[in-house]
Amino acid sequence: MVSEQNLILGVQQIATCLFRFASDRHWSQDDFHIFFRLNTDADRFHMIFVGPDFDRGDYFENFKVVWHALYDQLGNEANRTDLLGSLSLSLLGTDQMHTRGDFAIPPDYQEFPHTYASQFQRIPHPSA
Repeated sequence: MVSEQNLILGVQQIATCLFRFASDRHWSQDDFHIFFRLNTDADRFHMIFVGPDFDRGDYFENFKVVWHALYDQLGNEANRTDLLGSLSLSLLGTDQMHTRGDFAIPPDYQEFPHTYASQFQRIPHPSA
């Protein structure tokens, strides 16, 4: 069984990648949100990535783009396997989130703070 602390570290690592994804697309902090929920019983964490590009286009194509970005950014194979194997990811368009209102994000999810973004900028990009 994975500890809650290890799941939180996983959320932080994936959020770092998602912040970089948003930055690469020049999204402002108002444009995107990251929500998460830990499932310690199943050793998994669930994340909802909200962004403007997800309001248009095919969901599965958007998902593949995000998943490949995560895969590329996570580095070594063991790290990828552990993190992506524990992750359940959903995408939601920014407009969709606003249209759905309180029903867009389940109440047991927490928003990952944008204040964390300043920390991710200190982490070198894997391609650097």
